[in-house]
Amino acid sequence: MGQETMAQDSWNTQSSGNAYPADHQGSPVPPPQYGTPPTYPPPPPMGTGATPVYVAYATPLGPHSQVMQCPHCHQHISTQVEYHEGVLTWLLAFLLFFFLCWICCFIPFCVDDCKDVCHKCPHCHHIIGEYKRI
Repeated sequence: MGQETMAQDSWNTQSSGNAYPADHQGSPVPPPQYGTPPTYPPPPPMGTGATPVYVAYATPLGPHSQVMQCPHCHQHISTQVEYHEGVLTWLLAFLLFFFLCWICCFIPFCVDDCKDVCHKCPHCHHIIGEYKRI
Protein backbone atom coordinates (compact mmCIF):
# COMPACT_ATOMS: atom_id res chain seq x y z
CA MET A 1 0.00 0.00 0.00
CA GLY A 2 2.86 2.34 0.73
CA GLN A 3 4.25 1.84 -2.74
CA GLU A 4 0.93 2.82 -4.33
CA THR A 5 0.79 6.14 -2.53
CA MET A 6 4.38 6.87 -3.53
CA ALA A 7 3.53 6.15 -7.16
CA GLN A 8 0.47 8.40 -6.96
CA ASP A 9 2.56 11.20 -5.47
CA SER A 10 5.13 11.05 -8.31
CA TRP A 11 2.41 11.45 -10.98
CA ASN A 12 0.34 14.59 -11.08
CA THR A 13 -3.05 14.15 -12.72
CA GLN A 14 -4.34 17.37 -14.19
CA SER A 15 -8.01 18.25 -14.54
CA SER A 16 -7.94 17.51 -18.30
CA GLY A 17 -7.22 13.88 -17.59
CA ASN A 18 -3.63 13.86 -18.89
CA ALA A 19 -1.07 12.42 -16.54
CA TYR A 20 2.44 13.90 -16.39
CA PRO A 21 5.36 12.83 -14.20
CA ALA A 22 5.89 15.13 -11.24
CA ASP A 23 9.30 16.30 -12.46
CA HIS A 24 7.85 17.42 -15.85
CA GLN A 25 4.87 19.42 -14.72
CA GLY A 26 3.60 21.84 -17.36
CA SER A 27 6.24 21.05 -20.02
CA PRO A 28 5.74 18.40 -22.71
CA VAL A 29 8.29 15.65 -23.09
CA PRO A 30 10.38 16.16 -26.29
CA PRO A 31 10.24 13.33 -28.85
CA PRO A 32 13.23 10.98 -28.94
CA GLN A 33 16.03 11.82 -31.38
CA TYR A 34 16.90 9.13 -33.94
CA GLY A 35 20.21 10.47 -35.21
CA THR A 36 21.46 13.47 -37.07
CA PRO A 37 19.90 14.41 -40.42
CA PRO A 38 21.98 13.61 -43.53
CA THR A 39 24.27 16.28 -44.86
CA TYR A 40 24.28 17.12 -48.56
CA PRO A 41 27.13 18.66 -50.55
CA PRO A 42 26.65 22.29 -51.58
CA PRO A 43 25.36 22.92 -55.12
CA PRO A 44 27.93 23.69 -57.82
CA PRO A 45 28.70 27.37 -58.26
CA MET A 46 26.81 29.20 -60.98
CA GLY A 47 28.90 30.57 -63.81
CA THR A 48 28.77 34.26 -64.50
CA GLY A 49 29.57 34.00 -68.20
CA ALA A 50 26.81 33.42 -70.71
CA THR A 51 26.99 30.18 -72.63
CA PRO A 52 25.39 29.85 -76.06
CA VAL A 53 22.25 27.75 -76.22
CA TYR A 54 21.51 25.87 -79.43
CA VAL A 55 17.92 24.92 -80.04
CA ALA A 56 17.47 21.96 -82.36
CA TYR A 57 14.12 21.47 -84.02
CA ALA A 58 13.17 17.98 -85.11
CA THR A 59 12.89 18.08 -88.87
CA PRO A 60 11.06 15.10 -90.33
CA LEU A 61 13.47 13.43 -92.71
CA GLY A 62 12.18 12.09 -95.99
CA PRO A 63 13.62 10.08 -98.84
CA HIS A 64 15.27 13.10 -100.48
CA SER A 65 17.96 15.59 -99.43
CA GLN A 66 16.71 18.34 -97.11
CA VAL A 67 17.91 21.82 -96.18
CA MET A 68 18.47 22.18 -92.44
CA GLN A 69 20.93 23.16 -89.72
CA CYS A 70 23.30 20.38 -88.67
CA PRO A 71 22.81 19.56 -84.96
CA HIS A 72 26.52 18.67 -84.66
CA CYS A 73 28.44 21.48 -86.41
CA HIS A 74 25.52 24.01 -86.57
CA GLN A 75 26.13 24.77 -90.26
CA HIS A 76 23.27 25.50 -92.65
CA ILE A 77 23.41 22.48 -94.98
CA SER A 78 21.63 20.39 -97.56
CA THR A 79 21.84 16.81 -96.31
CA GLN A 80 23.83 14.21 -98.19
CA VAL A 81 21.79 11.04 -98.67
CA GLU A 82 23.03 7.47 -98.87
CA TYR A 83 20.78 4.55 -99.71
CA HIS A 84 21.10 1.17 -98.01
CA GLU A 85 19.05 -2.00 -97.93
CA GLY A 86 16.31 -2.14 -95.37
CA VAL A 87 13.32 -4.25 -94.43
CA LEU A 88 11.33 -3.28 -97.53
CA THR A 89 14.20 -4.23 -99.84
CA TRP A 90 14.51 -7.72 -98.37
CA LEU A 91 10.75 -8.22 -98.18
CA LEU A 92 10.29 -7.40 -101.86
CA ALA A 93 13.22 -9.63 -102.80
CA PHE A 94 11.73 -12.61 -100.95
CA LEU A 95 8.27 -12.01 -102.43
CA LEU A 96 9.71 -11.86 -105.93
CA PHE A 97 11.76 -15.00 -105.31
CA PHE A 98 8.86 -17.11 -104.03
CA PHE A 99 5.90 -15.89 -106.08
CA LEU A 100 7.04 -14.49 -109.40
CA CYS A 101 10.46 -15.22 -110.70
CA TRP A 102 13.66 -16.01 -108.86
CA ILE A 103 15.69 -14.14 -111.50
CA CYS A 104 13.84 -10.86 -110.70
CA CYS A 105 14.49 -11.06 -106.94
CA PHE A 106 17.57 -8.81 -107.27
CA ILE A 107 15.63 -5.83 -108.69
CA PRO A 108 14.79 -4.26 -105.25
CA PHE A 109 18.53 -4.04 -104.50
CA CYS A 110 19.01 -1.85 -107.62
CA VAL A 111 16.08 0.55 -107.05
CA ASP A 112 16.68 3.45 -104.60
CA ASP A 113 12.94 3.80 -103.90
CA CYS A 114 13.01 0.38 -102.22
CA LYS A 115 15.92 1.24 -99.90
CA ASP A 116 16.22 3.10 -96.58
CA VAL A 117 17.85 6.56 -96.64
CA CYS A 118 20.66 7.79 -94.36
CA HIS A 119 21.02 11.59 -94.06
CA LYS A 120 24.55 12.90 -93.36
CA CYS A 121 26.09 16.33 -92.94
CA PRO A 122 28.41 17.16 -95.91
CA HIS A 123 30.68 19.26 -93.62
CA CYS A 124 31.23 17.15 -90.51
CA HIS A 125 30.01 13.81 -91.95
CA HIS A 126 27.91 12.98 -88.87
CA ILE A 127 24.73 10.99 -89.36
CA ILE A 128 21.76 13.31 -88.84
CA GLY A 129 19.06 10.69 -89.14
CA GLU A 130 17.53 7.90 -91.18
CA TYR A 131 14.37 7.49 -93.17
CA LYS A 132 13.11 3.92 -93.02
CA ARG A 133 10.57 2.76 -95.56
CA ILE A 134 9.13 0.16 -93.18
